[in-house]
Amino acid sequence: MKHLLLMTVLLAVSVMARAAEPAPSTIVPAKLYAVGTIAPSAYTVIDRLWAARWRTAFGVPSQADANAAAQELLDEAARVGGDGVVNLHCLARGNDSGYFCYGNVIKLK
Repeated sequence: MKHLLLMTVLLAVSVMARAAEPAPSTIVPAKLYAVGTIAPSAYTVIDRLWAARWRTAFGVPSQADANAAAQELLDEAARVGGDGVVNLHCLARGNDSGYFCYGNVIKLK
């Protein structure tokens, strides 16, 4: 019974989070900032993608190559309202199972 209640709550939270997403036509692409190209005082970190989410305990999105994984992270950064990403890191999952990336989504001041 407890598991059913937990799953129901998680599903409801997921649905509510998706309902708050902006329409695709209003999403502006996020930019990747290399280390040292933007001063920390010029932005605020608004999210830590694939590192600060409960779903990472179950898995993170992965792609066949590092470039596709980085683009997926940039797309998600734009979807959550970020202007860019700093501290982008991409890692191989091992056993040829693809790549995943994580980084800090920023909002410019």
